Amino acid sequence: MIYNTGTISINGNTATGTGTNWTAAASQIRVSQTIIVLSNPVQMFQITAINSGTSLTVTPAASPALSGQKYGILITDSLSVDGLAQSMSQLINEYDENIGAWETFASTSANQTITVTINGVSVTIPALGKLAQKGSNGAVPIAQGGHGGTTAAEGRTNLGLGSSATRDVGTTSGTVAAGDDSRLNTVDGKSGGVIKGNVTIDYGGVLFLRDTEVEGVAINAVANQFADSSWRPIVVFGATAGRKSVLLSEGGVLCKAGLDNWSNLRTSYFLDYESGPIALYIDSTRVGTLQLATTSDKFLKKEIEYLSDKNVMGELSATATALSEVMEWKPATFKFKKRGIIPESETKLGFIANDLIIPSPECVKGKGLEEGFDENNAADAYSLDETAMIAKLTLSIQELQKQIAELQGRNV
Repeated sequence: MIYNTGTISINGNTATGTGTNWTAAASQIRVSQTIIVLSNPVQMFQITAINSGTSLTVTPAASPALSGQKYGILITDSLSVDGLAQSMSQLINEYDENIGAWETFASTSANQTITVTINGVSVTIPALGKLAQKGSNGAVPIAQGGHGGTTAAEGRTNLGLGSSATRDVGTTSGTVAAGDDSRLNTVDGKSGGVIKGNVTIDYGGVLFLRDTEVEGVAINAVANQFADSSWRPIVVFGATAGRKSVLLSEGGVLCKAGLDNWSNLRTSYFLDYESGPIALYIDSTRVGTLQLATTSDKFLKKEIEYLSDKNVMGELSATATALSEVMEWKPATFKFKKRGIIPESETKLGFIANDLIIPSPECVKGKGLEEGFDENNAADAYSLDETAMIAKLTLSIQELQKQIAELQGRNV
């Protein structure tokens, strides 16, 4: 008889089978049998060890190595006395091993597994002792995949299931809430979380943002009619505990270019006031100050002293002094440099404040900038006091008019 199932590869003294089962009892393969490999040239080997259903040890070593070849193993004919004796001996050994394993399978009470040979393949299965193992109360413990109880209630308790495990899903008391449950209509008492989607506070509702237990900001909306007869909602920032709320915007304020227009220039503005004029910032650049209408009412002033064109104690009169100062003024054309978001200006006509600080210090405001100043914050820059300059020019005109009158008097 010949066994030729699958193909064979031989490298050195190791034969590897593909699609073979050399350990199956029915194969009748044993040590010392001959293998004929149908290679070119044909090679013959003798089996020295059966390692598994797909591995044999053979002699002599293959030369050259073989791969994926058809083959035939000359097995002993069971009709001969020698062959029959060897086949029977192999089968009896396998049956004896399996019978012992199956006896253990049926009789053991221990938590263990057994290994039996089925069609020449070793298979490991749990014994009845492992399959039937349970606790002292007759229940399968949690560690073995059970719930350790003999009743449903005991099982729920052992697994840590609460009362919700026995409740139905519904919308009434005593049921487990579904996602669309109408009872989920308040955030009262919640400690936090994320709300996805729109949130609406109905008319009359107020949003409270508390800083302490009693103090905070109350935000609500009211509709009001404006001068153009349109109705617009107004966001009202109130406060609790009798305090007034203050709006602090970290990113500044962004406004449209008029009621119906939206500017493509996305810049925000800031107003800052500590003392003096109100500073205006666009993004991070201080662009200047806001000049309010100057008040000049007599009743808003004190220590009023009118300047005269008369000489006082040998000194020049106020008008003559003003004229001498103005004569040192240097009108100039110039351009403002690009600074931050402020572009370079067109050519302008005016004065350089630094030139007036010595002859006419009353006409100059500010501390003055230094080399390396922050271009985005020119708060210390000199600026001109136009009212003081007008006063200097008025005194100068008066002095000139006085001199004209004196010259005219001499020519009479």
